[in-house]
Amino acid sequence: MQSAVTKDDERITFAYKFAYRLCGNRKVAEKLTEVSITAHNNHYQDNSLLLKGIWQEFIKYYSFIEFKEGTGVQKILLNLPAELRCGVILKDVFKYDYPQIANVLSSSPEEVQKIVAQGRQRVGASRRY
Repeated sequence: MQSAVTKDDERITFAYKFAYRLCGNRKVAEKLTEVSITAHNNHYQDNSLLLKGIWQEFIKYYSFIEFKEGTGVQKILLNLPAELRCGVILKDVFKYDYPQIANVLSSSPEEVQKIVAQGRQRVGASRRY
């Protein structure tokens, strides 16, 4: 008999996917997910606060590390500056709108549009080579 996937399991998986895209490193993604889930346990109504916690933890402790794991698009993402990477991931992978991304990045929707556009431009340029 299989157990049903709980909302907590779904939330953990969602958080891990974002953390992994952000850093491309399984161990760091697990740590970011664990810390954020623990810090925001039962204190968030939507996933954007959870992702914001992961983002803040990443910026504080891991953004200075040059992660180079992964292949294809993941490798291209890891070559972007952290803020551009986060914007592109949230917009193009997670399909967040600009106000939601602005909430995660603690920025304005107008600034996020610029961040995403610049990130997309760099991804496009990298894919041509």
